[in-house]
Amino acid sequence: MHKQDNGLVFTYEFGADQSEYVIDIPKNFNKILVQLSGGVNSALLAYSLAQYKSKCRPELSITPVTMLVNDVPFDVYYAKHIIEWVEHKADVKFEKMQTTVSNKIHYKQALDTFTKGIYKHQGADAHFIGLGTNDYQFEHFKQNKSTSVFYPLVKMDKSSIAKFFKSYDLTKLYDITTGCTNRSLEENHHCGRCTKCRERLIYFGKMEDPDNIGRYIDLPRGLARDWSDCE
Repeated sequence: MHKQDNGLVFTYEFGADQSEYVIDIPKNFNKILVQLSGGVNSALLAYSLAQYKSKCRPELSITPVTMLVNDVPFDVYYAKHIIEWVEHKADVKFEKMQTTVSNKIHYKQALDTFTKGIYKHQGADAHFIGLGTNDYQFEHFKQNKSTSVFYPLVKMDKSSIAKFFKSYDLTKLYDITTGCTNRSLEENHHCGRCTKCRERLIYFGKMEDPDNIGRYIDLPRGLARDWSDCE
């Protein structure tokens, strides 16, 4: 990685070639939100923003935002560990994680509404989402009346994400992410059958570290609260 003007350029191997993407936040944007799901895309994004804060703008305020789904609160716990890891790696501190609660059916809508509420009541200049080519196809930067949204990974597919993890030796970060859509409290590990699991196996060579299986199986259920201080 290297600085370029006001941005931080990340290069990674892609076959015989090198590819890159840039984190470049306008100078008048001082309060940033980053949405975390516990997956590899949002983990890469959190890592990139932490490095940007460390090397380019130490004064930048970065607040992680995530969702607690009743009875399956894995996103919050994986997001917490991701934050701790990238903070340590970049020697920076994020703001206190903000968490809301929803059910699976209205996950995205509830998270979007919660994020807009943070803009309104706590102040924010922009937020970052780790959507890649496999998720959506839209412009790098999108703005509406209430929020400014960055999608810096939008041109990267899962193969590119995996190349990035390999180029920056982020195996330990990968090991504290989750991706399975069938995970439950009763069976807390990657199922190996869903699309997310197959992607992890194809592009990363494994679904999860065996030592991580069942790590968060003993969790309280159905509580609408801020879980960011939970151990």
